[in-house]
Amino acid sequence: DVVGSDDWCEYFIFPSPKENNETYSEAELQVFALSCIQQVKEFSDKYTWNFQTFHLRPFCCPSILKSSQQKSTKPKVVVNDYIEDEEHFKENVFESGTSFVFGRTYFCDCIDDEWFIVSLLMTITKKIKGSVAMIRDPDDQFLLIESAMTLPKWLSPTNATTVR
Repeated sequence: DVVGSDDWCEYFIFPSPKENNETYSEAELQVFALSCIQQVKEFSDKYTWNFQTFHLRPFCCPSILKSSQQKSTKPKVVVNDYIEDEEHFKENVFESGTSFVFGRTYFCDCIDDEWFIVSLLMTITKKIKGSVAMIRDPDDQFLLIESAMTLPKWLSPTNATTVR
């Protein structure tokens, strides 16, 4: 099977902030990733995945990475067996200084895998106090898109900034 360019989702889980806003080491993030996986193991082990399984890898903040002496090449970050450049994470993911665990799952035409991952992320954030998760696909933050139809009629862009 050939995986299409829009047949994936990527997900991020952030541990609760450390005291003094210190960043997490790669070893600490590896322990956090294993803890996240352990929280949903009973569900994910029984699930029949279409193409790839749910998995997590640590990602230490881009500012930890040493910039290359050569101006012509951008520093590369290996994430989940593929390479992204540092600018992708700085501009499109999170500000420098953020550490998290990350995964990307290709699911071919089986959208059920994407929704199952949403349920796994919900379980993880319920079980690991202070953790926060985000998921997106080629449509970006599809949960926001899906929930748009359920927003109250009185909510608009002009008054949304005051609603908490």
